[in-house]
Amino acid sequence: MTAPNHLVGGFTFTGVFGSIMGLNILSDWKYIVVIGFAALLPDIDHTKSIIGKMFFPLAKFLNQRYGHRTITHSLFFLISTSLLVSAIQNAFFPSIPLAKLYFLALLSHLIFDMMTVQGVPLFYPFLKNSCVIPGNPYMRLRTGDLRSESIVLCFFIVSAFFMKPLIKNGFWTSYNRLFGSLKHLKSEFNKSDDMLLVNYSIQEGSELIVGSGLCVDTDESKMTLLEGESFVTLPKSNQIVKEVIPNHSGQNFRFEKVHFSEIDIDSLFTEILQYRITAIDIYANNKFRYKTNGRWKDSKTLKLKYLNNLNIEEIPNQLKSFQRNPVIEKLKYQIIGLQEDQNLIVQKYKAAKSEYDSAKKKYQGATNDIEREIYYEQNSKLKEPSTPTIDNSKIKELEIKIKELQYEDRLKLDEYQSKITDAELKLSGFYERIIIE
Repeated sequence: MTAPNHLVGGFTFTGVFGSIMGLNILSDWKYIVVIGFAALLPDIDHTKSIIGKMFFPLAKFLNQRYGHRTITHSLFFLISTSLLVSAIQNAFFPSIPLAKLYFLALLSHLIFDMMTVQGVPLFYPFLKNSCVIPGNPYMRLRTGDLRSESIVLCFFIVSAFFMKPLIKNGFWTSYNRLFGSLKHLKSEFNKSDDMLLVNYSIQEGSELIVGSGLCVDTDESKMTLLEGESFVTLPKSNQIVKEVIPNHSGQNFRFEKVHFSEIDIDSLFTEILQYRITAIDIYANNKFRYKTNGRWKDSKTLKLKYLNNLNIEEIPNQLKSFQRNPVIEKLKYQIIGLQEDQNLIVQKYKAAKSEYDSAKKKYQGATNDIEREIYYEQNSKLKEPSTPTIDNSKIKELEIKIKELQYEDRLKLDEYQSKITDAELKLSGFYERIIIE
């Protein structure tokens, strides 16, 4: 078989069988170079071949030593050189699948040459018998026959053209897209390294709904897609899936799980719900109110998946306001009353003492016997007031009682404030978000 057929045929062969192995030969131009080299390499034992001219000294040596279609057209050559290429790949090019590309392309050369009249000694040097496909020599190709080679070349070109989607998307992706069911979407989703962009059509009554979205999760009965910034789970109870077609978006994604502890509702909305939440699990110290399916519910826990929006409210605090012991004020008023009584006694004492001292001074200051007689009679009617005795024991007793009651109030206030703190809604739990890169 001629070099053009080996090149085009090697490309088609490697592309088709590489797609089964999840290898897209169209994803990097370097893959084409490797395929072209390996597809022509067995003919390095022929000095007039393209590869032989490129490596003429080696081609001349192999041709003189072994001849054409011998050692380089054997399984021994295929396996040994593939192992060598694999070692080179592991050492220098770990990100490029050199070994797979090389093996498939070189294998294509051997298979295509087996389809010629001459065949190839596949088990050389152990057996020199030619291996052929098929056994009937009239059904095999003649190397150098322009008509046969042209037909084969056209066949390879047409095959490569029509198999381009298969080569590009991969065998299993093409297989799953062909059937267009949720079962095949799940298969493609499980083996895919990137996000799948799913084009779907769903029947709802007489209406056909068409849309697309990035696949986040799927099983054999439903799929969850990210359409814009919203999660959509399809099909709904009254819908039938007509077709789902997965396409590789090239976007990588991952799920990140984050725990949170004792945050308030404001923090929930500003710090968490701004992300694309695929799951959230909340538990709180008190009951809160949330809305689901158009209805409000009260609970201390909440579990949701694929969150588009969340309405959650704090239930108002039902604690009564703290009231101090009213007895304290009554006792204070009693103390004020007792103090006023004591002040009144002191004032009366001071007034009587002032009157007595004034009369005494007038008697002592009299300038004649008549005045002295008059003041004497007045003073004889007055008695020096005695200093009043103030009893503060009752007031002290009341003050002690007030302090006891104030201490009890402080304890009750601390307990009340603790209840108020506990009554403030605090949310804990975890959320899972999807990150698309």
